[in-house]
Amino acid sequence: MPRRTIRGDGKREPLNMRTTAALRRKIERAAGQSGRSLVQEVEYRIEQTFHGDEALCEIALLKRDLIGMLNVLAGRIEQLRQAQAKAEGFWRDVVVAQQHMGKSMQAMRSEANGHG
Repeated sequence: MPRRTIRGDGKREPLNMRTTAALRRKIERAAGQSGRSLVQEVEYRIEQTFHGDEALCEIALLKRDLIGMLNVLAGRIEQLRQAQAKAEGFWRDVVVAQQHMGKSMQAMRSEANGHG
């Protein structure tokens, strides 16, 4: 029966290692469940750690980009808050001006009607 390989048909290099009996049993169980040989299971699991490392690097880059976007957004929110405060001040001034204008108009009417 031909050997199955995890990635491609490249020649396999020997990798001698020792492990505990408990870990070997776990690997054997996992190999049996996945349909891989013991060596293929070890190779597969080692490969997965590299994929995990790549994913962590991508997450770190995304985190950096997200922080940058959040900083830009926070700056924009602050600009909008300042613009809103200016607008509120403007409208407050308009209301005060309208009140003064109203009082002035009343005074002018009173004078025109001879009550002044």
